[in-house]
Amino acid sequence: MTILSTEVHEEDILRLEGVLFKVVGVNLHTGGGKSGAMVHAKLRNLDTGHVSERRFATTERLEKMDIQRVEVQFLYAEGENLVFMDQASYEQYTLRQTVIGPASRFIKEGTLLDLIMHDGKPISVDFPSVVELKVVSTGAGLRGQGDTTYKEATLENQMTVMVPQFIREGDVIHVNVETGEFMDRIREKTGPEKQVFKAEKPTVKKT
Repeated sequence: MTILSTEVHEEDILRLEGVLFKVVGVNLHTGGGKSGAMVHAKLRNLDTGHVSERRFATTERLEKMDIQRVEVQFLYAEGENLVFMDQASYEQYTLRQTVIGPASRFIKEGTLLDLIMHDGKPISVDFPSVVELKVVSTGAGLRGQGDTTYKEATLENQMTVMVPQFIREGDVIHVNVETGEFMDRIREKTGPEKQVFKAEKPTVKKT
């Protein structure tokens, strides 16, 4: 099916010049003066995992692929691949980490999420743009520094990020999946929580 560029959303799968791309970011730039409105999209190539940016006129029509979503559980990593199991049929699927992109760093064993299928083959996963993770290790904060200086922290998935001085071990924080950057503190995590990642499809942002 074809849609206007202004109808494109994050997580959509587009075919451009015969190649499948996943939309990982999209903004509508209204322009001004002689420059007209344009749709700016950040796209992940589902063959190589490479991310690029494209601009489309608001009148341009794009080919959006029909996809299906299957609930799966992440089982384990195997080299450069991630293995998932269909929760209904128990069939197993494999995807390269490069295709999934930065989200592969945040998927833990047992995580439930939606696998994106096209023509019966897995091509990507639905994943939120922001995740919650517990801080398992960080240094003592420096007094009087407020939010202006940062320190290193290790998260429950063994990822290292820079966080403000007030963050302590045991805090749960929001992390931007695409950039791996700290966003804000949520609360202290008091017990084990099962990860269930369901990505919501946002609307096109205007800038």
